[in-house]
Amino acid sequence: MKECIIDNVMEEVRSAESTADEIIENARQKGKELVLEAQTDAERRRNDSKRNAKELKKQAAADAQSLAKEKRDALIKKGEAAAKELVDNKNSAVEEAADAVVATLIESYK
Repeated sequence: MKECIIDNVMEEVRSAESTADEIIENARQKGKELVLEAQTDAERRRNDSKRNAKELKKQAAADAQSLAKEKRDALIKKGEAAAKELVDNKNSAVEEAADAVVATLIESYK
C-alpha cells in the first residue's frame, strides 16, 4: 500500500514535471513568436518611416521649386520693367539730343 501511494505520488510528480516542461516549451515558443512579431512590426514601421521621409523630401523639394519659380518670375518681371524704363529714358535722351542737333543745324543754315 505504501509503495502504491509512493508510486502514485511519483507518477503525479512525473506528470507535473511533464506538464511544467510542456508549459515552459510553450512559453519559449510563444516568446519566439512574440520576438519575431515585434521584429516584423519594427521592420514594417522602419519601412513606413523611410517611405514617409522620402515623400516629405519630395514634397519639400517641390515646394522649394515652386517658391523659387515664383521668385524667379517676380525678378524677371521686375527686370523687364526696369529694362523698359531704361530704354524709354534712353530713347527720350536720344530724341532730345537729336532735336538739339536738328535745331543747331537749322540755326546754322538760317
